[in-house]
Amino acid sequence: MNWCLVSREYPPFTGGGIGTYAKAMASLLARRGERVVVVTTGPGKMKVEKEDGVVVVRLPLVEGDDWSRPHPAIRTAMTEAAWRAFVPHAVFSMGVADVLPGLILEYGIDVVEFPDTGAAGWFTLNTRRTTGAYDGVRMLTVVHSPSAWIERVNRRCQPGRAMHELCRMEHEQAQWSDAVVSPSHFMADWVRTNWNITPAVIRNPIPIAEDSETGPIEDGVLYVGRLEYRKGIDTLLHAWAKVKTDQRLHLVGLDVPDERVGVRIGESLLGQIPREASLRVVEHGVLGSSEVGSLQSSVSVVVVPSPEDNLPYTCVEAMASGRVVIASRVGGASELIEDGVSGLLFDSGQVDSLAQVLTRALAMSDAEIRDMGEAARERVQSMCDPATVLDDRLRHALTAEHWREIHGEMSLVTLNAGSMIDPGIERLRRAVMQTDAAFAHGWPKSNGRIIAHATPSVGGYLAGPREVGPVVVQRSWLEREPMCSALPAIEGEIGSVRDVWKLLSLILLNGGRGAVVPNAVCKVAEPEGPGVEVDAGSLVDESVLLGEPGVLVGRAVRLGSAFEGPMPTMTSRVMGKAKRLLGGA
Repeated sequence: MNWCLVSREYPPFTGGGIGTYAKAMASLLARRGERVVVVTTGPGKMKVEKEDGVVVVRLPLVEGDDWSRPHPAIRTAMTEAAWRAFVPHAVFSMGVADVLPGLILEYGIDVVEFPDTGAAGWFTLNTRRTTGAYDGVRMLTVVHSPSAWIERVNRRCQPGRAMHELCRMEHEQAQWSDAVVSPSHFMADWVRTNWNITPAVIRNPIPIAEDSETGPIEDGVLYVGRLEYRKGIDTLLHAWAKVKTDQRLHLVGLDVPDERVGVRIGESLLGQIPREASLRVVEHGVLGSSEVGSLQSSVSVVVVPSPEDNLPYTCVEAMASGRVVIASRVGGASELIEDGVSGLLFDSGQVDSLAQVLTRALAMSDAEIRDMGEAARERVQSMCDPATVLDDRLRHALTAEHWREIHGEMSLVTLNAGSMIDPGIERLRRAVMQTDAAFAHGWPKSNGRIIAHATPSVGGYLAGPREVGPVVVQRSWLEREPMCSALPAIEGEIGSVRDVWKLLSLILLNGGRGAVVPNAVCKVAEPEGPGVEVDAGSLVDESVLLGEPGVLVGRAVRLGSAFEGPMPTMTSRVMGKAKRLLGGA
């Protein structure tokens, strides 16, 4: 089979486990004789090159280092709209959707694989859903780090609209995929509980080791990963302060800021522990993979303190190198490690437990370290053997069933269309018929500016924007209660409605689904028809404001200050109810 792997991370830049996985999987497929295309990011204009038997397509994404706007090569009204509305990674997802049709034809691609993180496949799969494109091409999602899970474990602030939409888009990408794969049972359980999807559990392969110089053996402990809460850096440093030793703790990774206080997490934590403990910490910053390999081969212990994690490559690589690995009892690492045999486990998030295990590891004899390291090597080889993993992935891809929705005949009504001959209107009609959605709208253009929307949701409309442009609706939904009570009957196939977002919210609250068609860019026309007779306050309900992380969405978290002062009665009722939901007086 011919494969296309999509990954925003790929050497020379990896950034984390997703890049490590993409490189390992591409190399395995190429060595097996499969044709492999990798779509990733790169500087400058789009570039196609061949590296170690793999076709690598590098798409431009960002200009400079400040992530303020898209790269000039891809800067359009559409990408600017997505950059403003969503996280910047959405623009990479748009680029993938643009180039995939050509790549599929040129390289005869049979399977396209997306990471969940960043919703790299959302625009492609949304196009397939709304147009029926890509028939015969299997599209898979591999779950690495869902943003909803990251937000919770990282103790982030309440998300704004961009994060709310990203979490939903990752969920929808998995829903619309032909199959979903998780490398650990832990993450498979999370997906099953939070997304109502049952993934296949297939481990990630051990990456091909790079040549690295082995330095002098250091009696110390190595940590590799971002210095952030979801990686357990706080538990590790507070535990290190309790360990009585002259050995050193080596930290490798980017020190990221805590957005709640604006201070880098590692820097702040090092200032909180006793000076004598902090002096035994060596900060290496970000290192290349060969440098990490050299450091890993020179220490006796590697610690993976994440309170919970999927299947961290830090653990896989360290076990494959014969290191003594310490990890939490919660998450995918604990599925690899047999406590006391092929590694050591501590109680998740418990400082005293980690301190005790660190003390035990540092007191082990050379023979004990050698025996445990060898057991770790054998264990991870048996569970993440590259040849076995590849066989399982190829077999799984062959059995994936192509995703389809079944629908019947329907009567459609077009609302607020400036012109019925606009090609965007035809795309909306096709989207409703293809998906059996209750309605569809595109990305409206207002005052020369395009407004980006993800899949319609009440929370999204409440957080804004509420300009949706022309809408195509199934007539059967307009004839149901309470929609028909909120809007006078519309005769014929066209109509005009003010505050159409209220009508769409009512449909969604009553079980209808919406679809969005980004390339259906239609000019917003000022509707002159009747308004939707709905008290907007009835739409402000906690159940529709909650995002994937389980916290209030978007502007709703910042409405408190807007409640003060005189305001119209309708606005007062809406904001008053929202304020009570947010815990205000």
